[in-house]
Amino acid sequence: MIRYLCSSCGLRKFVCSSQSLLLIKSSRFRIVPTELYPYRWPRNCFTRDFSTCNDVESTKKIAHKLGIEDELFVDSLKNCPDLLHVSSNKWESCFRELMNNGLSAEETLYVITKYPPLLLTNVKDFSTGFKYWRGVELGEKNVLSLLKTCPQFLLVRGQQISLRVAHLKTVGSDKAVVKLLKNAPRLMFDNWNDVLAKLSFLIDEMRIERKQVLKSYALNRDLLFLKSRFVFLERCGKYVKPKLDPDPNIPSKNPPLKSIVEEDDETFSTQVAGVTLEEYEVFQELYTMEVAESEMDSDSE
Repeated sequence: MIRYLCSSCGLRKFVCSSQSLLLIKSSRFRIVPTELYPYRWPRNCFTRDFSTCNDVESTKKIAHKLGIEDELFVDSLKNCPDLLHVSSNKWESCFRELMNNGLSAEETLYVITKYPPLLLTNVKDFSTGFKYWRGVELGEKNVLSLLKTCPQFLLVRGQQISLRVAHLKTVGSDKAVVKLLKNAPRLMFDNWNDVLAKLSFLIDEMRIERKQVLKSYALNRDLLFLKSRFVFLERCGKYVKPKLDPDPNIPSKNPPLKSIVEEDDETFSTQVAGVTLEEYEVFQELYTMEVAESEMDSDSE
């Protein structure tokens, strides 16, 4: 079974692996790391008959009272109508708590529609989340900016926040830490040794400038993915490791990091590597086997 998040309503659902290809190609769904969305809607949390829900108008009135225009409220929820079935009391308590912690009314609406489980969470939990995030000394502006982008972080345990931010501060500045987490939310949950392995591969082996890595989405990828992309380009003659002390006046002929790590397989293979998708897919299978055999040999030594 594969977990996925419906981009229309924000609800976690499940699908069997035989349906996964159709799922991935559908614009309505997107695969997400389940640890980024650790809460699931209770089975009966919504009123079944939307037309008889007494809280719809009450919720709109609350939003209007808090400074949100009716049109904006309706537009924000038109792709997620089930949210209107949450009681008006929950809406109001969630709204007020988020606004009391520094978000504007419009920002609060954006955060709720981006991460709906907040509506069904005890407000004390994400109020505590704000407290923990402010305690890691990233700066108030940075914290609010991060939590607007990644509201799921409000429900991360305090000890995990402190430990992971401390780790990330060894890599870059406070501003860089916020940028990293925005670009790669999985950094909050990945094993730290795995993160270090990806940094070492990109910076030490592939000789990508640290500032480029920290500003990119590369760390949101698995190490095997990164290795397969770079190794394939090397074997195709499309990537040459820069010298340890490159001449800044000589432009690099290597593809930009963004093109290497952010493009889908088809675009990467045809436009970046200059081969067919089929060739890259065959390489991926063979390279995965190559890595597995190498790891087995290392374990047996």
